[in-house]
Amino acid sequence: MLVTTISKNGTTDIITLGWAMPTSFQLPMATISIGHSRYSHELLMEVPEFVLCFPSVQQKDAVIYCGTHSGRQHDKFKETGLMQIPSRYIRPPIIAESVAAFECRVTGTLITGDHTIFAGEILTAS
Repeated sequence: MLVTTISKNGTTDIITLGWAMPTSFQLPMATISIGHSRYSHELLMEVPEFVLCFPSVQQKDAVIYCGTHSGRQHDKFKETGLMQIPSRYIRPPIIAESVAAFECRVTGTLITGDHTIFAGEILTAS
């Protein structure tokens, strides 16, 4: 899956993750895990919101690119050609080409060695 994040000044990033899971149904929540050295981790600490985006098979090259290039040096939206559309409730954008997207606001974190697990309340899905 792809996850979008945003800095306080509006710089966006996309990270490829191989792991996410639902963690609650009554209060719909999802969790993601990101390494401390990743740019998206830094952005999530600044603005604790993310969009969990499920790409299509046609986006395979963009998924690989976003997982192998740092947002510190690359504008992943520009370089992959992925389009962004505004989210309804949070600042990070939705990847327009996503099969499904979940807008999440971080409600808790857990440090697990060199990663942080971010638990996000799902505010809406599209």
